[in-house]
Amino acid sequence: MTNLYKIAVGFRASNVNPDVISRACIDRVIEPLDFLKSLNIVDYKYAKSPEDLESLKQEGYTFFMCNKSLSKHEYELIKFAKKLGYITLYDVDDYIFEYPSYSNANSSSVKVEEFTKIADCITVANERLFYAFQPYGITRLICNTYNFKKYSAHNTQKSYTSRKVVITNADNFKLTHFRQDFFSLLRKMITEKEISELHVFADFLPDELDFPGILYHGYVEAEKHRRILSEQDFHLALVPIDSGNSYKDWNFNSSKNPFKYFIYGTSKVPAIYSNIAFYTLHIQDEYNGKIVSNNLSSWKENMLLLLNNPLMCSSIASNAFLNMKEQFDIATMKRQYTDLFNELTK
Repeated sequence: MTNLYKIAVGFRASNVNPDVISRACIDRVIEPLDFLKSLNIVDYKYAKSPEDLESLKQEGYTFFMCNKSLSKHEYELIKFAKKLGYITLYDVDDYIFEYPSYSNANSSSVKVEEFTKIADCITVANERLFYAFQPYGITRLICNTYNFKKYSAHNTQKSYTSRKVVITNADNFKLTHFRQDFFSLLRKMITEKEISELHVFADFLPDELDFPGILYHGYVEAEKHRRILSEQDFHLALVPIDSGNSYKDWNFNSSKNPFKYFIYGTSKVPAIYSNIAFYTLHIQDEYNGKIVSNNLSSWKENMLLLLNNPLMCSSIASNAFLNMKEQFDIATMKRQYTDLFNELTK
């Protein structure tokens, strides 16, 4: 009989809506736990307060898990969980020792080292983070995956002639040096009818994008957003991210994760990505995506290339879709988590 691991999950709220859990926590914690729950391997409930932790402890919950939070509230929660005898897991999917120039992250009253001191295990999303966090305690690599079956565009026919372009951004647009050029290019391409519609899914709409032709969707719950991408006839997605000029920017970007590739690849939306390490590790130019330099001519040339080439779009989308199915399906992380839970309960 398979063990049922019972996990209390720290509710890391979205920066936009405190009643909604953050997308990073959904991708790294909730989606995997939902999948494991469907296999009767785990059960989980949210813990927002010490009282929740006490109640769940009485119900037999043995693990407490939180995702890269640096908030004082969640620090007090993980401390209290440790005091109650929970096995504590601290999951990290960003280089949170410092933030890049484009980030709006506030300086925290709690340093990451304070969380790692309490955690029985640090789970990380990639090898760069593994080596960064290894000196701070027991560290295990839990690779990023995606629920391909749940979100894939299996039955959707996309024409790649609609000229509908989409941008997804969770919080602050990750652009500094290339920002004005990029937004000006979008405006020009809409004015000249190269882009028929520009759909923006973002927590905040930058002032530079407030012009006719923009369809601003605001905050959209993660599952609904992914289904929209799979079901609608989007022609192209744009994923710009500033490379930055400092070591701090480079270090942070090199440790990030390709969730936008996961989302667009599974949705059969071909995408153009900035030439950043965490995308070039997974994307072969003109095979399962387009990789471009952050300058006006490169972005314009490649956007026009895909907007006027349905066959290339179809090929890129099909290759990305197959790559997602074969390499990043969520079923591949089952063994990683069950091995980890077994290890920590011995």
